[in-house]
Amino acid sequence: MSQKLSIPEPALPEHELIRDAAPMPELSAGFRSRLLAECGTSIIAARQTFRLKVAGSFGAVCCLSLLFCLSLPMDDTPVQRITVQPPAPQPVSPQSVSPGVSFGMAPGESRMAVDAPKPAVSKESDSSQMNQIIEQLNDRQQMFNANMLPKF
Repeated sequence: MSQKLSIPEPALPEHELIRDAAPMPELSAGFRSRLLAECGTSIIAARQTFRLKVAGSFGAVCCLSLLFCLSLPMDDTPVQRITVQPPAPQPVSPQSVSPGVSFGMAPGESRMAVDAPKPAVSKESDSSQMNQIIEQLNDRQQMFNANMLPKF
């Protein structure tokens, strides 16, 4: 056995009192060498176990970080932007400059804004535009949900 594992005898006063009080049994040379050999192998096994624990912990952290990175949504596809354009300004007719007075009428005669004809607005076109916007939002939500799933 190597000299590194030779264990010195304890030399404190308490140990000397114990030695003096009772006779110490003598260990055979074979038993002592076997005991030291087992201590050496247990020290080596403990070091290997510690290294395996450190390597396993490092590997687990790497796997979890890789899984986290893969589960993040990727922005590979360009997202269609929904832009709402402001309504086109209504052309001003030369007959009505202000809401209460219009040109081309007899002096003293005025037309109220309520009496002015309203531009024809199609309710069907508004509802179809709203339906298209809702469908685009639903498609975007489905795309977002699909990107949130982990990819294997």
